[in-house]
Amino acid sequence: MKRVIELRRWGQELIVAVLGKRMHGISSIPGGVNNNLSIEVRDKFLKGTDDLLSIDEVIDYAQDALNLFYSYHEAHREEIDNFGITKALDMCLVDENGDVDYYHGDMKVIDENKNVVLETNYHDYLDHFSEATEAWSYMKFPYLKAWVGKQALSGLDRWRASM
Repeated sequence: MKRVIELRRWGQELIVAVLGKRMHGISSIPGGVNNNLSIEVRDKFLKGTDDLLSIDEVIDYAQDALNLFYSYHEAHREEIDNFGITKALDMCLVDENGDVDYYHGDMKVIDENKNVVLETNYHDYLDHFSEATEAWSYMKFPYLKAWVGKQALSGLDRWRASM
């Protein structure tokens, strides 16, 4: 655990050095970068200090973490490879070639096996979709009207059944 904390600290310090603050820093601006690293700051990250890892230690720790993951993955392959898989539908706007179209085109809904469930003009969204709300969330969950009782677009029915 100590190594994880030290790696995170090193990363956070580097973000501050490059971006000026820990979150939502500004790196590039018209004509260049917002903040150049001084030689002293660069050397601090390369060589380390009493309270900051050197780049060589960071690389060693990261390689150890990867080796730990690889050995754990080998021993628990089935569990890891299937973690977080949810059978749900995917929806996207597509052009006439089936490529992503961010502004116009047809709505295409496919299942987990890439079978087309619905393909229609995006203007017809309300004819095919409705939205549900849940007490535990402020989000709205869209679902295909034709699939109500079969399978929700968001997978909520399966989630409820597992509780």
